[in-house]
Amino acid sequence: MIIFLYQNLLKITLYIKIYLTYWGIIMKSKYLINSLNICIFLSLSLLLLYGYYKYNILSRINIILISILLLIILLLCIKFYLSKKNNLYNINAFIIFLINIILLYNLINLNNQYAYITSIFYKNSYNTYEVYVKKTNVIYNNLNKLENKNIGILTTNQTNVIDYYNKLENYNYKTYNSIYDLNNAINNGEIQAIIISNSYKEELNKVDKNSKLKSIYTSRIKENSN
Repeated sequence: MIIFLYQNLLKITLYIKIYLTYWGIIMKSKYLINSLNICIFLSLSLLLLYGYYKYNILSRINIILISILLLIILLLCIKFYLSKKNNLYNINAFIIFLINIILLYNLINLNNQYAYITSIFYKNSYNTYEVYVKKTNVIYNNLNKLENKNIGILTTNQTNVIDYYNKLENYNYKTYNSIYDLNNAINNGEIQAIIISNSYKEELNKVDKNSKLKSIYTSRIKENSN
């Protein structure tokens, strides 16, 4: 009887050891995953903020405010990460995962418009282009509404622009020799939008004295694209 009890006690002890071993592995994996989550959060935040600053998407004040908010989130995440309460730890892991998805989504959009991440890894030269429409025309508020419409572009870099935007939608292009001609054409209704690089933005502002135009889309296009 004593031998039987002793054998069962050994089995129970063995099961407990196995359980504790696997539990330890699970907990270590759990902490490792959350540590990785926090590192990803920090990396995505820095990349996104720098992208917003680099392409002047947000004002410096807004970037500072967002930076403070992200810093607060980071400090709370670290606090909950170090917490001994399992519920707080799990909630923190879930929230930081959702935030990372949001940050990644915005970073992908930033890369699609400006080739931001691509430009980091590939040393190609890119120009920033903007699509302008008349402010009074509320219909053309995105690229989809301009499908099969007339769009004016400058004769310089026209191949690059056409190749890029044709991947998004189908448009009818008309080429002009100057910003002045583009401005006249859109005001006369000959074209519904214009596409110019940021290097001509100051010239456009001088021609468009009454600020009749607004930008609805910004993109980064590689130079000398065939």
